[in-house]
Amino acid sequence: MKKFLLGLLSFSCVSSVYALDNVCAQNILKPVQGKDFNFYYQKISSLKTPKKDEFETTAQYQERVDKSFKSLNIPSKFFIEIPIEHNNITFDADTRLLTFSPYVINNANVYYGMNFGKLLESGNQYFSDAYDVQISRSVKEQGSYAAQNAFGATFQVKKQEVTYKSIFDQPKQGMSFNKPPLGVFNIDENNISIDRVKALKSKSKAYAFVSLKPPYIAKTSSPPEKVTATGRVDSTTINEVLFADIQCFIITDENNNGIISSVLDTKLGDEFVKQEEIRLRKKR
Repeated sequence: MKKFLLGLLSFSCVSSVYALDNVCAQNILKPVQGKDFNFYYQKISSLKTPKKDEFETTAQYQERVDKSFKSLNIPSKFFIEIPIEHNNITFDADTRLLTFSPYVINNANVYYGMNFGKLLESGNQYFSDAYDVQISRSVKEQGSYAAQNAFGATFQVKKQEVTYKSIFDQPKQGMSFNKPPLGVFNIDENNISIDRVKALKSKSKAYAFVSLKPPYIAKTSSPPEKVTATGRVDSTTINEVLFADIQCFIITDENNNGIISSVLDTKLGDEFVKQEEIRLRKKR
């Protein structure tokens, strides 16, 4: 099921919803600096997490893990780049409307394998019905082999390894529903040139502002589900995950300056929009 994520207020409401405590809003019209998923994942992967001793409490063990994590000198909160779908930034030359659709960011679902589910059940505060952001999905083909069904018929099974990289947040509640576009701008009213529109359609970026939290990262490899004659794929699922609180999203322009932001509360499910704003102005 697709994710319908952000419903932003009209351009005329910008001043009334400006949130001083929203870091994304504070970066509107300012440069946004953020690194990619692999930078943080690889840095945390270098951490040698100590094993829990049978004579220490969970609280004592967590204190040791936190101390080890702090040695990495990773900021407590930071921007991390997330995928953006440029095809969902559209322009109508007749109406002069530039539209950022709800599918611009975070439109892909993550499949979590069985072993990742077991990890969540082993005392952590997360479960499968959670808010997440898919960073990437890659498929590695591993050949094929012959198999038989219950009637003795032979068929070929394709073998593959699918790796999902994602940011995993708190559990969510509530039902999803369609959201209006992130923003719709009349380019004449907002002094946006055609060249600027073209640049926005091809060079915009998106970021999430996050704070990491235990267990910080996880990598699991889950065995393939049972192969059938109709589902002729032997697929091993690998999950590479950063655990974090996602506090807001921001979209930047061709110069990496913030232009659209929204504060979230993922614990509210798909009805998480609390404060929003849009600012899109001609570069002076």
